[in-house]
Amino acid sequence: EAVESFELSLSRPIGINIEETDDGYVTVTGISDKAAPEVVDNLQIGDRVVSVESSFGGKMWEVYNADGLTSAVTSRLPGQPVRIVFERVLQEQSADVRTVTSESSVLNDAVGGFRQAGIIAQSPAGISSNSAIASQNSLNKMLLTRSRDLLKTYIARNEVTKKIKVA
Repeated sequence: EAVESFELSLSRPIGINIEETDDGYVTVTGISDKAAPEVVDNLQIGDRVVSVESSFGGKMWEVYNADGLTSAVTSRLPGQPVRIVFERVLQEQSADVRTVTSESSVLNDAVGGFRQAGIIAQSPAGISSNSAIASQNSLNKMLLTRSRDLLKTYIARNEVTKKIKVA
């Protein structure tokens, strides 16, 4: 399964409901009406909680159960931020943006896949059509979303590695 990881720095009260799932994850099961805009804008029901910042030292701890997450968050003073890493299972590509493959060739790399998806967005003889424009818009949205996600991951990893001190 394809997943997207992202980190949020949130202050108490967080405004989410969580539960442990049968597959071993701690999952967001609800978002409070009083949750901060950052929570409402960035989290979805079903997002997994992967790790949480320790109270001392700023290290990230893996989250194995709801009690561990609750303890890490409630050990902070109200208003004191805590970094939490979430994971979202990505949905399959929509029907509007699909990869075209021929019997003789299958594209395995991401760049080739994006190029192949771009072929769908081009109409014959360079004439624009509504479906071609919609396909191009979908492709652009997919590329921008992926770029944003990669940037967030890079920033999150950079923040974590900045705090590691080598003796």
